[in-house]
Amino acid sequence: MCKTTRSHSSPHKPSDIPPNCPVENDGKNVRIIVFDPKGLIDSNSDLKHDALEEVGTFYNGLQNTPGLQPALKQSLSEFTFHVEYRHSNPSQTEKGCFGKMKFPFYIFNYDALPDSSANEMTALLHDHYIPEETKVWKITGPDTRETAPVHPYEDFEKDWEKDSVLGFGIPGKYTDLKQPTFRKIGIIKIDAILKSSGVIGPEQRFTGVLKHELGHMLALAHLDNTIMNEKYVEGFNQFTIPQIDVINETLKRLA
Repeated sequence: MCKTTRSHSSPHKPSDIPPNCPVENDGKNVRIIVFDPKGLIDSNSDLKHDALEEVGTFYNGLQNTPGLQPALKQSLSEFTFHVEYRHSNPSQTEKGCFGKMKFPFYIFNYDALPDSSANEMTALLHDHYIPEETKVWKITGPDTRETAPVHPYEDFEKDWEKDSVLGFGIPGKYTDLKQPTFRKIGIIKIDAILKSSGVIGPEQRFTGVLKHELGHMLALAHLDNTIMNEKYVEGFNQFTIPQIDVINETLKRLA
């Protein structure tokens, strides 16, 4: 899953990144778009579209987390998560035109890709205008946090072919108030998920990985004993209140 690493060069400088299309205004509707051009979800009997719907249900239910302050609860209630499945890839124009409230996910069977698959993935980042460095919020205490750098291009080179890495979630530069960018991308490695063993089935694992990577796309770093645990662990399926506060702040900034 998404990890922080040392800096690495990428095809894009911040000045190269075009603005999000002004015609796209989703308001407070968060649109998670899952691109599966090879039908990998449909072709596997262990995976169903219900897993995708569960992701939306989970995030829409964050407002009901016990212990939330009324203001945070009210703010979260104003956002609605929608999940859309597409048996296709977006056009190049669409890739360069995703609005701030759109979260694109790509489904891959990485074993079926050629040896140069890591390069193909970095090309995908390039197509989405992902910057060479972005940041997530690392929770350091009940009321404290700090930013941690993420270097997407090196993450892919280092981790793409590891079976232990089930997906990637890359956020935009939401923490940079002077020069923010909102390009983001999620990638799920279906075969790595299916190879993983455990008490729960692959569909629940698939759902958990989607929730985790979306958490990264919403600017969360890893945090032990939560759904953002660095290594996938069954039973860690909730956010803490400080994590939910980060999600809410990110959504407000995007909206």
